[in-house]
Order: sequence, then C-alpha cells, then structure tokens
Amino acid sequence: MTARSRATLEDPWSPYRDLNEKNEALTVQLRGGEAAPEAVSRIVLKALAARRPKARCTAAIPLTARLLCRLSPGLRDRLWAGALARAGA
Repeated sequence: MTARSRATLEDPWSPYRDLNEKNEALTVQLRGGEAAPEAVSRIVLKALAARRPKARCTAAIPLTARLLCRLSPGLRDRLWAGALARAGA
C-alpha cells in the first residue's frame, strides 16, 4: 500500500495525504507483533523434522491480525474506520 501511495503521501496538497499517513501508522502498529525471522526459522525446522508434519503452520501472524481475519469484511471495515477516526483522520 505504501509503495503504491508514495506519490500521494509525498504531495503536500493531496486531500488523501493525512488519511494515508494514519492508515500507514495503523498498519505498522498492527504488524508490530509479527514474529522475527528466527522464530519463523524455528517453526520451519520443526516442521521439517516432524515425523508427521502439519499441512500448514502459523508463524508470523500477530494475534490481532488473526482475530481481524476472522471477522466479517463489513465489521473489519467498520473497526478499521473507527481506528482511523480515533487516530485523527
């Protein structure tokens, strides 16, 4: 999102600049709980060594993101909009 919005974020006259900055800050905050590369490596090594490995392993998804993914899209959008409003967007 940030890469695609760079021109908007850098344009001081863009009506979307403030909203994009708040969205980026919330995204960074949400991703703050991601697992470090070492933690992901440990999970991969464990899966490789397992006698009966799982088809899928969860490694780098913060709890907040996992919970948000389980919500309906409409509720998820309303929560995100509320977070942007509290951030002053």
